[in-house]
Amino acid sequence: AVHDLLTHRPTSVGCEIDLMPWGGAYNRVDPHATAFVHRTDRFLVRYAVSVDPSATAGHLADARDWLDRTWQTLHPHGTGRAYQNFPDPTLDHEQRAYYGENLGHLEDVRAAYDPDRLLAPTP
Repeated sequence: AVHDLLTHRPTSVGCEIDLMPWGGAYNRVDPHATAFVHRTDRFLVRYAVSVDPSATAGHLADARDWLDRTWQTLHPHGTGRAYQNFPDPTLDHEQRAYYGENLGHLEDVRAAYDPDRLLAPTP
C-alpha cells in the first residue's frame, strides 16, 4: 500500500512522506512528565504536499486526494496521536490526539494559572 502511494502520486504536486526517528533521548523522559506525550513512540511519520500558488483546482484536488489516501493507509498503523507542531485541521478530538493522557493535567494547569483564558489561542 505504501508502495502505491510512492509510485502513484500526482506529478503536478510535490508529495512527501518523512519518517523522523524518535527514541533515544526522547524516550528517556516519562511520557507524563511534560506536555510531550510521544515519549514511547519510535518515530514520527509526516506526510505533506506542496502545491504551486498558481495550481489549478484539479491540482489541488490531486493533492488532497493523495493526502487522504496517505492518511488512510498509514493511520491504522500509528498510535492515533498527532504531533502538535504539525497541526491537522481535519483531526477529530485534536487536543486528545496532541496531548493524549496528559490532556487532563494540562487543562488543570491552565485552569490554575490562566482561569480567564488570556493565553488561549483565538479561533
